[in-house]
Amino acid sequence: MPSSSLSSRPVSQLAEATTTKPNLNGKNSGGDGRLQRPHQLGERRRDAVIRLKVITCGDQGVGKSCVLKRFCEDVLYPHCTPTIGVDFGVKAMRVGKHEVRICMFDLAGAPDFVEVRNEFYKDSQGVLLAYDTTRRSTFDALTVWMGERARFSNKRSLRDGVVILAANKCDRVDREVTEHEGRSFASLHGLLYHEVSAASGEGIAELFASLLSRILETAPGVPDGCACAAREQLLGAGRPGGTPTQYFRKPSSANARRR
Repeated sequence: MPSSSLSSRPVSQLAEATTTKPNLNGKNSGGDGRLQRPHQLGERRRDAVIRLKVITCGDQGVGKSCVLKRFCEDVLYPHCTPTIGVDFGVKAMRVGKHEVRICMFDLAGAPDFVEVRNEFYKDSQGVLLAYDTTRRSTFDALTVWMGERARFSNKRSLRDGVVILAANKCDRVDREVTEHEGRSFASLHGLLYHEVSAASGEGIAELFASLLSRILETAPGVPDGCACAAREQLLGAGRPGGTPTQYFRKPSSANARRR
């Protein structure tokens, strides 16, 4: 079964989190004991793993972390604190003969952390841009977040990256931003759009099915049919009798995040 993990780590360690370290006991070494380069480990291993980089962005408190945790754990943490800096997790899923590893970088939304966030836009293949439907100010700030992405992303991310707009807390009766406004903004900027609720789980499976399948459709070197298979697997997890998703480990109460 595929597995996932969640950890709060110093920013300096996050770049190492997605790098496979060599086994000094000889598993990855040649007959003479010398370490082999990744390209020497065999075509099968290299082709079997597909790694995707997804980041979140949006104002503090819109529920980015809770949307991720609802997707990964299918639970809501009622007492959460804002993300400090960045959280990192890897969600693995088996799609046919391939393992897809989704490296998720949950970026803090407070303005003080812009110097932390700026390094994570580079080479991102997917961006989950979120706002709170009950707080119009978070919707009005979307253009600021789009500008931050344009400023700090490299050319490849801007050209090929998939951005999805998540309208969180869509189940609330006190919403200040209508669905029509959200869809109009997404259409104007060429974004995917989904209404979701981290509290109830509404729309979460569809949100990530759309995001990940679109990334797999556009990412170079991904086998034909992989995107459709991933979409069916993610949507199937939300139906009776569907395959359950694999979750992040539950964080400690000190590392819980705001809805």
